[in-house]
Amino acid sequence: MQAVVITIGDEILNGTTVDTNSAFLGKELALLGIQLREKVSISDTDHHIRGSLHRYMGHTDLIIMTGGLGPTLDDKTKQTLCSYFNTELVFNATVFKFIENRFAQRGLKMTERNRQQAFLPATCTVVPNTMGTASGMWFERDGTVLVSLPGVPYEMKHIYRSELVERFRKHFALPVIENYYIMTSGIGESWLADQIEEIETSLPLDVRLAYLPSPGIVKLRLTGRGNEQKKVAMRVSVWAQQIELRLGSHVFANENISLQEAVGRRLLALQATLSLAESCTGGNIGRLITQIPGSSAYFLGSVISYDNSVKERLLGVDPDILSTHGAVSEETVAAMLDGVLDLIGTDYAIAVSGVAGPGGGTEDKPVGTVYIGVSGRGTRRIQRYNFAQDRAVNIEYSSMYALHMLRVLLDEHLEKQELKG
Repeated sequence: MQAVVITIGDEILNGTTVDTNSAFLGKELALLGIQLREKVSISDTDHHIRGSLHRYMGHTDLIIMTGGLGPTLDDKTKQTLCSYFNTELVFNATVFKFIENRFAQRGLKMTERNRQQAFLPATCTVVPNTMGTASGMWFERDGTVLVSLPGVPYEMKHIYRSELVERFRKHFALPVIENYYIMTSGIGESWLADQIEEIETSLPLDVRLAYLPSPGIVKLRLTGRGNEQKKVAMRVSVWAQQIELRLGSHVFANENISLQEAVGRRLLALQATLSLAESCTGGNIGRLITQIPGSSAYFLGSVISYDNSVKERLLGVDPDILSTHGAVSEETVAAMLDGVLDLIGTDYAIAVSGVAGPGGGTEDKPVGTVYIGVSGRGTRRIQRYNFAQDRAVNIEYSSMYALHMLRVLLDEHLEKQELKG
């Protein structure tokens, strides 16, 4: 099974809009065992759309187009598809009724341009879009399925998940795909690869390993293929267990979840609360934590102590510590930990202070120098890190390593709790 994704729109070509649709589709199609062979971005013109269709129809199993289905004059995809498939636009009463109701529910007046969205190629199979007014369209010719979808990312994703996944499974003879995720934190990709090299080189042909690194995190994905779901799942699980055993405490989850969610689950298991004292990260750690639904059960609040005056007034950091050791120091982070624990009254706390850049660095504390501290239930740890020269990268790495340090501490406390229990 091979596929091609074609994204349509001048705004993608000139950089005004970043193409996230093809990245989403590539990842999702792989989960179904469909290999994305090419990703192409083209202008919304009859010439370029027809050229792409001539190139791929009959030469690949699946084509997914996104974009060019709006109500404005520059959206040419529907008309070009009609011409290519030798059909015409016809009024679809069901689609029109949905669009009409959608406008009525939002208290908006429907125009003739909106009504045009209900005209669709006569020979296509309509793929409903319950998140917008542009319907998806399914065509078949010369052994190729062509699906045309709206370019708005949240609409495209909704149609794919709610309509297309099941249709693809029914239409194509897809293999059984089993994915197993091993989430690790606090280690680099190269070091990790060295640790599991022996296991990786022993993997059978029907089990593949992918490294998916991001700041502070390396996600491993084991993918098994076969014909029987139970056998494939068992085979993948056996190899995954070997990797997990080799990596030990570096593994924080064996499912595809974020580090902040893993931290949240551990806080809930300990019936504990968390507060933050952020300086160079500017609230980014709090942003990550509150992305998780239900985080209010364990996250009580934070102090963004960006300026030293806030460190002194709200967190009670001694001015002598700041003048003697500086804001970016182990001593200051220790005082920030004590201050936020006392101020908010939580069981655990994270404190971060560093030089995010691009300015502010010194010879002994260059840009990227960050002190991260975690504290809770009788334990305190503070670590100095030296990250990159880029401000955004430094903030992201600082945030993830702070969560990693807290995760390690929570795991130790959970283990002690289990031993006592």
